[in-house]
Amino acid sequence: MNKRKVNRPRRKRNGARGSRTAPPPFNATISVMRKKFRFQNNGVAGPYTITDSELLDLFCVASSTTAAYRLASAVRLRSIQIWAPAASGGAVTTSVEFPQTGQVFSGPTTVRSDTSMGATNNAHVSAVPPKDSLQSKWISTGNGVNYLILVLPENSIVDIAMDLVLQNGEAPHAVTAAVTGATVGSIYVRALDSAGSADLIPVSYVTV
Repeated sequence: MNKRKVNRPRRKRNGARGSRTAPPPFNATISVMRKKFRFQNNGVAGPYTITDSELLDLFCVASSTTAAYRLASAVRLRSIQIWAPAASGGAVTTSVEFPQTGQVFSGPTTVRSDTSMGATNNAHVSAVPPKDSLQSKWISTGNGVNYLILVLPENSIVDIAMDLVLQNGEAPHAVTAAVTGATVGSIYVRALDSAGSADLIPVSYVTV
């Protein structure tokens, strides 16, 4: 059976396909998603309290030998992992706490912990910020609020993955802790506990 061919009128094209009279909108926000930073505990064992300001200060550029400014205008924590070295003949414990004390709209404080036994097994913790917690949200100001509490034996490794939005016309914000020996214009990654003892040193990054 022969199908009857139907002649349909052609649509008139006005210029190239998908053309428009003006350039389309675009997102001018400079975002770096799920950037991982690694740190090693070069200090003593014990709990380390990390503030929201210290996370914002991580990525910075030096304006003088003793001053630096944040490169990120906002950050959001995505995940954290800790590896604690095994101890011969004993137990090793590591943990991450997401404190919520003093927060009006947040869930309960959450702790993730792991303990290893023997000389060959590392203690390992992998955690993401709890839903509706302070740590699950973007931070852009930094008020010195306790953000993470880490129990880290000596030589522990800490991986932190974050989303960052880089500065794009916002008022520059100086890092919180003192800077020494910087080179003007150089980019640095600060210690995770830069406002404290600065024991948690970045791995494979230049730091001040």
